[in-house]
Amino acid sequence: MTSGHAVSWQAHLLGEALRQHGPQTQGAGIHLAVLREPFLGALVEGRKTAECRMSIYRAVPFGLVEPRDLVLVKALSGPVVASFRAAFVESMQGPTWFESIKSPSVVEQVQSRFQTSLCAPDDFFIYKASARYATVIGVGDLVKLAPITIAKRDRRPWVVLALSDAARARVQAAKRSAPDPGAQLTLEGVASGLGKQ
Repeated sequence: MTSGHAVSWQAHLLGEALRQHGPQTQGAGIHLAVLREPFLGALVEGRKTAECRMSIYRAVPFGLVEPRDLVLVKALSGPVVASFRAAFVESMQGPTWFESIKSPSVVEQVQSRFQTSLCAPDDFFIYKASARYATVIGVGDLVKLAPITIAKRDRRPWVVLALSDAARARVQAAKRSAPDPGAQLTLEGVASGLGKQ
């Protein structure tokens, strides 16, 4: 693949999203979420009404998803099969180690509030027990798509294809107030979708 002749999978997918969803994407962010079974099937069937990403460190999509953003859903090692609108977004940051003595962890908060809508078994939360950051996204306006095959080869489970106007403004403000150049580089990486394929 040469950069002059080939279209990246991100550009191809962004074009498909704009073609299929048109003016509804004006000012909204566009994301790609990779799901594995049984979560993918539950989402496509309409039983899973929220999606959650948890991590130890602040990572995509934390703070980058807004209500009304479009989320394209890709099967792990498979095609894009659905899309939904973010009905609501909750970004949660867990307590520090010292604070955790008195406060519930972010995982406990997510489990108590969203376990049913996530269609997540108890062992999912055990596996994620050390997470300090969580983003919970409500599934609205779910659409099953004709499969869209893309040449995504990396292992990123979430890709920001386009930031919403609000998220872009927040990233720009954070870049201006970042105390050190390393923080700015991180924010620039997040804003650009954390690299290319």
